[in-house]
Amino acid sequence: MDDRARAQLQILLTLQTVLAANRVRWWLRGGWAIDFMLGRITHAHADIDMVVWVRHRARVYRTLQDADLLVDRELPVQTDFRLGDVEVSVIYLTRRSDGVIITQGIPEWEWPAGSLGRRPRLLDGIGARVVDPRQLLWEKEGYERGTGRPPRPKDLVSMETLRAMIAEGQTAG
Repeated sequence: MDDRARAQLQILLTLQTVLAANRVRWWLRGGWAIDFMLGRITHAHADIDMVVWVRHRARVYRTLQDADLLVDRELPVQTDFRLGDVEVSVIYLTRRSDGVIITQGIPEWEWPAGSLGRRPRLLDGIGARVVDPRQLLWEKEGYERGTGRPPRPKDLVSMETLRAMIAEGQTAG
């Protein structure tokens, strides 16, 4: 394991500890979610992607800043924090009046039932809930549509891994 992975795992341990202490439910998405579901690190990660409920936004700010993460960028749908050279990207979820979970500020980004895992997955002694493989695949498959750029090589690998996980019946739990 390289130094960057160690630094990211240390931040994940910090997230697990401080968010639980402040009663904030959170879920990993992206590459780290895949690794937590597989129980092993599959590749180097550029950042840590997570989701929380928008009602906890102020608490997340306070909690992460108290843990020495600095606000790096603020957008209506997400906040990027930074500790050293590690970025932690947080997107916010809410519910429409019909109960469907959506990404705050992007009402067309719907989250199907079961997208948010109920039980923590473990990796290197760290526990984190994860976003379901089907939701992760939907996000990866929409990368080109959302950015106007073709999928990156790492996205293609992630999509194949997610398809295999879905075929094997893996869920966020």
